[in-house]
Amino acid sequence: MTNGGATRARDHVVDIVRLAAMIIVVCMHWCYLHLWMEDGLQLELALSGPVVWALTWLLQAMPAFFVAGGFTNTLLVDRWRASGDPLGAYLGLRARRLTSPVLPLMGVTLLVVVVGGLIAPGLAVTIGDQIANPLWFLSVYLLCTATAPLAVWAFDRTGWASAAVLLAAAFGVDVLRFWGGVDLTALNLVFVWLFCHQLGVGYARRRAFSAPLWQLALVVLACAAALVAMVVPGPWFPTNLGVRDAPVSNLAPPTAALAVLGIAQWAVLTAVGRRLLGWSPGERWRRRIGTGNALAMLVYLWHVPAMTVMIGIGMLAPDLLLPRSIAGWWMVRPVWFVLSGAMLAVMVFGAVRWEVWFSRFATTSTTWRGVLGAVLGGVAVHRLWQLGFGLTAEQLAWAAGLVLAVVLLSAGRRVEA
Repeated sequence: MTNGGATRARDHVVDIVRLAAMIIVVCMHWCYLHLWMEDGLQLELALSGPVVWALTWLLQAMPAFFVAGGFTNTLLVDRWRASGDPLGAYLGLRARRLTSPVLPLMGVTLLVVVVGGLIAPGLAVTIGDQIANPLWFLSVYLLCTATAPLAVWAFDRTGWASAAVLLAAAFGVDVLRFWGGVDLTALNLVFVWLFCHQLGVGYARRRAFSAPLWQLALVVLACAAALVAMVVPGPWFPTNLGVRDAPVSNLAPPTAALAVLGIAQWAVLTAVGRRLLGWSPGERWRRRIGTGNALAMLVYLWHVPAMTVMIGIGMLAPDLLLPRSIAGWWMVRPVWFVLSGAMLAVMVFGAVRWEVWFSRFATTSTTWRGVLGAVLGGVAVHRLWQLGFGLTAEQLAWAAGLVLAVVLLSAGRRVEA
C-alpha cells in the first residue's frame, strides 16, 4: 500500500474549514453564559430550546477541526519523512509550537491570580480555573500531533481499519458507561478525537475521492440515521453543548456520537474538497485565510481571557453590559462581541510578539529531548486543564513542568538570520 509520501499542495478548503471551526468555537463561548449582578455576580447557561439543540449538531465544529488537523499533520509527517531528519526534529518543532504559546497565558494568569488573591481570593481561583478550561483541546491536539507519524504509518498499512479500531474503542467506552456503570469516559478524549484525526489522514490520502457523490451522500444519511437511533431513545444526549434545559451533552466528555458526526463532516468535506481540488482564492483572501489559520491557536487560547476582562468591565456597568433579563443579554451581544474582539486583538498581538521573539531560539532535533519534551508538555497541559492555573504546590509543579518541556523542545541556540 502506498505511503502517499509526496507532499501535496495546500488545500484551501481545509484551511477555510479550520478557520470557520475556530470562529464558531469562539462565538459559542462568548454567547454561552448569561451573567448579571444581583448580590454579586450570578450566571446561568444562556442557550436553551429545541432550535438550539438542533444548532448544537449543525454548529459542532470540533470533529471537523480534528479532521482538518489530521490532514495537515499528514502533510507535515510526509515532509519530515522526506527530509530524513530524526524524530526529534519533528517533535521539537511541532510540540514546541503548541506548548510555547501557553507560557505567556500562564504567566499573565498567575500574575492576575496573585494580585486578585489579595482582593478577592475566591474570584481569583475562579479566573484561574476558567482561563485554563480551553487547555483540554490543546492537550488532545498535542497528542494527535505527537502521534501523527504512527497514525500515518498505520493508515498507510491498514487503511480505514486503523480508524475503525478507534471508533470501536469509543463505542466500547460508551457501552461501559451507559450499560455497565463503568466510568472510563476520560478515555474518549483520546479515542473520539484520534478517530476524527484519522479521518483527516484518510482525507489527505485522497481516500474516497473517487467515490460517486451518491455514496458520500449515503454516508451522511447513514450517520444522521445512526445519530437519531442513538439520541432519540437514548442513552446518548440530545445536544453537543451543555445548554440550560440539557446541561449534560455529548461533548464533555465526548461520546461516540461525536465520532459519528465526524464521519458525516468528513464525507461532506470529501465531496466539497475533491470538487474544489486545486482551487485557490484570490491573493487578498488567500492572505487573510493564511493569517487567520496562523493565529487560530492564539485566538483560541486568549478568547477566554478576553471574555474575562469583558466580564470585569461589565461589573462596573452591569445595567448596560450585564442585564438581568435574557432578552437584554442578547440585545447587548453585538456590543459585547465588538469590545471582546478588540480586547482579543490586543492580547493576540502581544502573544504574537512573544512568538516572534521566542522563534529566534531553535528547536531540538535530538530524539530523546523531543520525545521527553512532547510527553512532559502534553501531560503538563492536561494536568493544568484539570487543576486550573493557581498557586497550590501541584499547580505550580505542573506549571514548572510545562516550562521544562519547552526548554527540552528547544535547542538552546539562536536561529541564524
